[in-house]
Amino acid sequence: MVIYIIQAFGDVLLDKKMFPLRITYVLMKIPAKRKFAIMIFAAILVTFKSWSLVPGPINKTFDEKLITYENIITAAFAGSASVITSTIVPSTSSIDIPEPQPVAVLVQLKDAEGTNLTTGGDIVTLATSLGSLTSVNDNNDGTYFAFLSSSGVAGTAIITGTINGVAMQKQTSVIFIDPTVLITSIVASTAELPADEKSTALITVTVKTVKDQLIKDAIVEFQTNAGSLSGVNNLNNGNYQITLTSSGTPQNAKISFTVNSILQPANITIVFVEPPPLPLFIPEGFSPDGDGVNDTFVIEGADSHPVKLSIYNRWGIIVFEDSDYKNEWSGQGNQGTMIGEKLPDGTYYYAVNLNDGSNPIIRFMTIKRK
Repeated sequence: MVIYIIQAFGDVLLDKKMFPLRITYVLMKIPAKRKFAIMIFAAILVTFKSWSLVPGPINKTFDEKLITYENIITAAFAGSASVITSTIVPSTSSIDIPEPQPVAVLVQLKDAEGTNLTTGGDIVTLATSLGSLTSVNDNNDGTYFAFLSSSGVAGTAIITGTINGVAMQKQTSVIFIDPTVLITSIVASTAELPADEKSTALITVTVKTVKDQLIKDAIVEFQTNAGSLSGVNNLNNGNYQITLTSSGTPQNAKISFTVNSILQPANITIVFVEPPPLPLFIPEGFSPDGDGVNDTFVIEGADSHPVKLSIYNRWGIIVFEDSDYKNEWSGQGNQGTMIGEKLPDGTYYYAVNLNDGSNPIIRFMTIKRK
């Protein structure tokens, strides 16, 4: 017999195929105040041959030949399948999409208190958002099962169910994984480099599958729109490295890469910034004798400053001047009577003007050839 019943304190039991229980055993399991409430409710119901009930959206009317006290107690406490507490559990949370072995999906029916049911007979259905499910089988012990198969498409299968036509609140999921899909990342040892044509950054790419298996034999190639790249170094552990050398112009260098000829979505940008001025160092002399050593008057840091260089002999006569000096003077005069002539060995005075509003640097220097 199927009975719909509302208990005295507002608890609702949905339809359940009744199984005989001894009234004395059931009454031992419930609190005294509920025994009293059930007895009063039962006494009212047994006086009617026809009665109606609205459990949520359901509205049904029954005409029973006999509604007994024992029927009432059995219906109230035998335990009905609850769409709130019953669970759906897959045998595994993920599978590879080429895997032919399906996933078992188990439904465990529970009552409103969360206790596992141990009998079958309910109508259980399952549905999935991805892949396919077999029909549901009743184990006749409160559990039901079906098998989920992959459709060959990577993604997440959301599995839902119903009990006797009512949707279950709990659901589950199984991830279908394509093990051939690669996951790549790129990092650099620094985000900025001086634009000096010599500073470098180490760039590392990691290649692995979606299941975290490192790929040691991928073909990785790098590209950049600024600076220069070294050859690729395969570290044989899923990591691939190159060295980026900065250009001499401040700009953004975007480094991208391909894996097995496929352009990857990951990339990185390194900024070439204006290098700080080098400290100025002016030597006390040089030897322009053509031996390849110390043949020009080199002012260290001159490339970072707009330098004006003036050279005077011991009598204060200017013999050389360059308003934008680039460390190329080899001891020849370009002023007065010494134009194009080698200046004699000896002591001279220089004036270095940085054109920044500061006073010129005036010191002596020596020209000494072999």
